[in-house]
Amino acid sequence: MTESIPIKLSYKVFKPAGGKGKNLSPIIFIHGLSGSKENWIDIAQLIADGSQRTAYAYDARNHGDSQFTESFNFDLNVEDLFQFMDTIDVPKAVLVGHSMGGITAIRAALKNPERVEMVFIEDMFTKKLPAEILKFVSDFLKLWLVSVSEIPNDLDPDDAVKHALEDLYSKIPPDAPDVTEKEKLFNSGIQLKRSSDGSYDVKFNKDVIIPILTKIDEIMTEPVGQFDGPAYFIYGALSPFFVGKEEAHIKKHFPNAELIEFEGATHNVHFEFPEKLIETVLQRLKIN
Repeated sequence: MTESIPIKLSYKVFKPAGGKGKNLSPIIFIHGLSGSKENWIDIAQLIADGSQRTAYAYDARNHGDSQFTESFNFDLNVEDLFQFMDTIDVPKAVLVGHSMGGITAIRAALKNPERVEMVFIEDMFTKKLPAEILKFVSDFLKLWLVSVSEIPNDLDPDDAVKHALEDLYSKIPPDAPDVTEKEKLFNSGIQLKRSSDGSYDVKFNKDVIIPILTKIDEIMTEPVGQFDGPAYFIYGALSPFFVGKEEAHIKKHFPNAELIEFEGATHNVHFEFPEKLIETVLQRLKIN
């Protein structure tokens, strides 16, 4: 395993509009691969308001505005999360993680259960990711790189994202697994960076992240441990990750896990059904 060296993580804070409840742990939102904290902004604020808990969303290493480094794997992300919690003086938190962020939340709960109150895992299972899923993700990101590289320089950031998405969806093979409707991604907080000449690029460290996706033994290890607290595995019925089929393995590590299927959802549940996801999280927060 690569040695973890503390890095600078960019983050946003969401304070509950009606004030913070007494003795309530904060909520930390963790985005997926190639994403950013902006993917969570609206949802994080609404959940903060509804739960009376302070919420945080941060950019993972090699993503968004956080530090870029030559080191990257899913185990390092766990160390980064705990270092982030130490930095903001949070001894214990509720974790909400999507995809790669779900892996971070799962492994954080298993590694240091005393620092995690409960977890909400969006479309991710507990097993080590199989090679075919990593290849699917790698191929998808490579298509995204091409689409972003073809954005005309004269487009503003919002139109640039829409142009890239239109181009990406025209390139997806017809036999590919179900993906989120592109219109649902137009306002999902997708971040691009812009050079002084007006050209656009992705806002994640493509030179480090994409190569490691094919190195199965380097990107992650098998999970170890058990978390006995509340755990909610929210997943899309149409997702290629098939979380519902992994219930036995999930409950081996999370014996109190509840699996919650969203009909009609693919992998990006919070983009496709944001209101339902917010309601689901708030309901579970209130009963614990």
